Amino acid sequence: MHDNDITHMPVVDSDGKLVGIISRGDLVRRVAADK
Repeated sequence: MHDNDITHMPVVDSDGKLVGIISRGDLVRRVAADK
């Protein structure tokens, strides 16, 4: 994500329908919480 300057990504279900958006910050918080 960082190398391509992507800050948000769509989250889709198995049918390809949008169910949410995840941000770089969401990922950082999750990784930090797991430590």
